[in-house]
Amino acid sequence: MNVPGDSAKKRRKQFSLQEKVDLLRELDSGKNQIDLCRERGIAPSIVATIWKDREKTLKLHRESQLAPTRKQLRLENFQDVDQAVLTWFKDARLQNIPVSGPMLQEKAREFADALEVTGFDASAGCLFRFRQRNGITWQVVSGEEKAADKEGADSWRNDRFREVAESYSEDDIFNADETACFYQLLPDRTMHFKGQQCKGGKKSHLA
Repeated sequence: MNVPGDSAKKRRKQFSLQEKVDLLRELDSGKNQIDLCRERGIAPSIVATIWKDREKTLKLHRESQLAPTRKQLRLENFQDVDQAVLTWFKDARLQNIPVSGPMLQEKAREFADALEVTGFDASAGCLFRFRQRNGITWQVVSGEEKAADKEGADSWRNDRFREVAESYSEDDIFNADETACFYQLLPDRTMHFKGQQCKGGKKSHLA
């Protein structure tokens, strides 16, 4: 059921920040308030309210204009931290140092402090995005392969072993591996670049 007079009522228009600034600029240019209300189809009370909040509106507008620049500067600072962490990570892996997620986060905080970057949060989400950007995965370290003399081992197996084995019967030949008490034993998993072999270094042990 329609109530008489309802159709004549106008919905209150919601003005964006930019629309309010445009209106204020027209008033500043000397435009008559009555003419402005007539042209825009708005009530004088609305214009009066916008004019009353003039200083707050203009301040918000100035800050919104600076926001993209501030965001860009913040991103550039974060990129400096990102690059520093990546360089450290590459050096650590070249030295066969296992690197965990918490280690990366702690290094990121240290570099952010050193570079005086504010607002940086080395969160789990930040770590995940860093790994995604740089193709870093969680991998198992392949024993002591990095420290092994592959060329010497191949030469001994293909040449010297045959000479030694010829002097024994098959019943006297068997395979054995070493057993030792290791100290300074490093973790068997680490962050590493995807697609690259993840090899471990020489372990220290008691003979």
